[in-house]
Amino acid sequence: MCAGGVCDRYIPLPGVDHLSDPSPHSAWSHRWNDCERDALFVGCINSVTSLYASIPIFAILGFKATSNYNSCVNSNILDLTNAFDIQDQNITIENYDLWLKTLNASDPEKLSGLNLKPCVLQTFLDQIFNSYVGSVPLLVIAFFELVGIVVFYGMDRFCDDIEMMTGRRPNLFWRVCWRGVSPLLLLVVLVAYIIVQVQEHPTYPAWNPAYVNFPEMEEKPYSDWVFAICVLLSSVPVISIPIVAAYRLMQRQTRSHNSEHLPNPYNNPTFTPDNQT
Repeated sequence: MCAGGVCDRYIPLPGVDHLSDPSPHSAWSHRWNDCERDALFVGCINSVTSLYASIPIFAILGFKATSNYNSCVNSNILDLTNAFDIQDQNITIENYDLWLKTLNASDPEKLSGLNLKPCVLQTFLDQIFNSYVGSVPLLVIAFFELVGIVVFYGMDRFCDDIEMMTGRRPNLFWRVCWRGVSPLLLLVVLVAYIIVQVQEHPTYPAWNPAYVNFPEMEEKPYSDWVFAICVLLSSVPVISIPIVAAYRLMQRQTRSHNSEHLPNPYNNPTFTPDNQT
């Protein structure tokens, strides 16, 4: 079979019944393959690959952010130099914040009238994604994965599968963690996070020349539409979990309801035993 220019060849494995066990045809490995070894190997490869890929990505992002920040600060320095008749090279990027504090204390009205650009390294959208995309969805997904395995699939079946693939059952430590410790910790962290978010309206650092502690960033609450986006970013990745669960429950109830009304194939009132004829 060829796909994308890569051809798969059928390789018979010794000692395997290829007619009754089709798994080697697709996976090229025995059904009792050591999945623990493979998981560790794949995890190490993924970690190294992620680190290798993150270096150039974040280096480029950091360089771009620093370059934009320096350009913004230099533009503000030029405005301050012209407005307050300050000699060139007196205000630099290093002492820019100190000059802002001094000028804001001496002539705040003139400084606020310059409409200086807000110069920050982290953008508004970056803060939203960093705060709401990865935290809550990962907690919810991990919690329901554990619940699905322990409650619905069954811990004994799960341990049997691991024993079949690795040759040994998970020890007591892993079973205790999967059955109670890990779900409980995830649930506590999730509930605590939700309580904190409900009690405190989310805020973001804003550039406000009229702020008392200017040029420090002022913490301002998100607008209602931004808060709605934050809720969507947290709920959309996990909304499929309750939807699929409700769909499966409806399917099960429908099957049980239909099975009650199906005729019994062994119930034949016209059948008469031979000894009664």
